[in-house]
Amino acid sequence: MADIMLDFDDVDFFRIFTEKRMEMIKEIVNEDFKSIRALAEGLERDVKNVWEDLSLLNKFGLIEFEVSGRRKIPTVKRTRIVIKLRDVK
Repeated sequence: MADIMLDFDDVDFFRIFTEKRMEMIKEIVNEDFKSIRALAEGLERDVKNVWEDLSLLNKFGLIEFEVSGRRKIPTVKRTRIVIKLRDVK
């Protein structure tokens, strides 16, 4: 598993790394969810909102999807995420 390096300004960082998304990443790492619906149920959140969060995290390379039939299984393939913040002036 390789590291991932992300470069954000402060605004993007706090927009992406919300408390609920961080909880979601931890759950994906620590539990074996077989579908997005199962993850949403485990988090006690709406499936649509979980899907939107997963799509954003996937866009930045923080999670990936494994396809199993019609299901997409969210996975975290990185062991470490390095975040570089830059100032916005």
